[in-house]
Amino acid sequence: MSWHFPLFLVVTVTLPSVCLQFNPQPLEELGSDIGIQVFHQIVKSRPQDNIVISPHGIASVLGMLQLGADGRTKAQLTSVMRYGVKGAGKTLKKINKAIVSKKNKDIVTVANAMFVKNGSKIEVPFITRNKDVFQCEVRNVNFKDPATACDSINAWVKNETRGKIDNLLSPDLIDGVLTSMMVPKRVQVVLPKFTATAEMDLKEPLKVLGITEMFDPSKANFAKITRSENLHVSHILQKAKIEVSEDGTKASAVTTAILIARSSPPWFIVDRPFLFFIRHNPTGAFLFMGQINKP
Repeated sequence: MSWHFPLFLVVTVTLPSVCLQFNPQPLEELGSDIGIQVFHQIVKSRPQDNIVISPHGIASVLGMLQLGADGRTKAQLTSVMRYGVKGAGKTLKKINKAIVSKKNKDIVTVANAMFVKNGSKIEVPFITRNKDVFQCEVRNVNFKDPATACDSINAWVKNETRGKIDNLLSPDLIDGVLTSMMVPKRVQVVLPKFTATAEMDLKEPLKVLGITEMFDPSKANFAKITRSENLHVSHILQKAKIEVSEDGTKASAVTTAILIARSSPPWFIVDRPFLFFIRHNPTGAFLFMGQINKP
């Protein structure tokens, strides 16, 4: 099974002091935990729908934002995520390295990028730290021409997902984009024959969980990304798809994510709603999870 997992975050990022309490859970579990919390919020609002999300993808995007956040925005992100990316950088780097390791039977490749408008003064420490922990590159785009910027970002997404995700963004949506993708291969999944696609803005679920100020133009504080502009997050989008048939398993997600299976895993048919999880066993990270009410 190969996964194309574009996890993108459309951001016009711009503020959050909260008393922090940390749970002694392993970091990989905490990383998945924030995604699972988001999943629960989505299910509450869409109980009858098929839902597919990537917990690891959500955690990665929020982690990248946390590196660029300051003040109450950073405190709020850290409180809800229950760990600080800066302090946990070495561990996160080790986890990400383990996920993409070629030694694994399940192979996952990751591609991250932050698209900024031409001439933006991005803080060097943010660029360095983001690249070190998340292997995220910063790319310049002409956002004054939304159509051209959109084409450029969509072309990058299409290339990184080997053509599995096309036309991810529309010109009226973009402002600044932070994108993360995973492409897993050869993952055996035992699931009933079904297809599910879900597209959602994670803004409201995250606000319910307590991450609110980064979405507020008057309060968001992303001074560690740039001090020349007041940034805030406008959208955190994820689109995911999973398809299981006799021919194998195909999965995809955009918060961007996409998964594609070339293997032929065993399958069984159930006649009632169920949950599914795709877990990276070496680290315990949940890469995908979902709810299927309509197989």
